[in-house]
Amino acid sequence: MALERAAIEISYKTGISIKWTELANYLFDNMLQEAKKDLMGATDIKKTLKKD
Repeated sequence: MALERAAIEISYKTGISIKWTELANYLFDNMLQEAKKDLMGATDIKKTLKKD
């Protein structure tokens, strides 16, 4: 739901329609390395993964 809502908001504000799947692919492609670094540096990986 969060991805769908974000895609709708981005579409509304930019005037360009995007699908939630396009947003998901963008996030995955662009945030994977950052997430990898965060988890490798975490003292409690399970706690880090459960952040809201």
